[in-house]
Amino acid sequence: MRRILTKATAALVMGVIVAVAIGAAPASAANVRYRAAGSCNLDGKEFRADIHTWGKPTRNNPGVYTEVQLWGYKFDAGIDAAIVAAVQVRWYDGSWHPTGPMGVVNQPPADGKWHNGPRNTGVQDIGYLNPNSPFAIRITAYTGGLNSDLCSVFLRPVDLVWIG
Repeated sequence: MRRILTKATAALVMGVIVAVAIGAAPASAANVRYRAAGSCNLDGKEFRADIHTWGKPTRNNPGVYTEVQLWGYKFDAGIDAAIVAAVQVRWYDGSWHPTGPMGVVNQPPADGKWHNGPRNTGVQDIGYLNPNSPFAIRITAYTGGLNSDLCSVFLRPVDLVWIG
């Protein structure tokens, strides 16, 4: 039993050392230092979305990424919200291309309040593969009913603002 605990402790310490060495941070609200936010119109009302990260990658330092710690959304009251989906996207060949899922909310509340999105389909990073090919997060809102509509907010590394 003591040998198992010793190995587990050593693995945990090694994990922390590696995380510090590569600049990684555990995902939690306590670690967020940057926020990117945007909005779009949906059925004549506003949909807002944001992401929070620990770091801010720049195009001058390609290959350095930061994990998206949190993502959130807000529908104006009265929208017939059906789905909110967050995915990682990459810019190349003149447009955004999906590269990995992050989280989905079915029947999200449309109450004019901010809600955290789940990370139920994966953890994603943003940054630059090269100076002209960033990875970003696209958060898309869909409405239901007969007048279904959608709009997307693209949150790029350049949009990240220091929040402390």
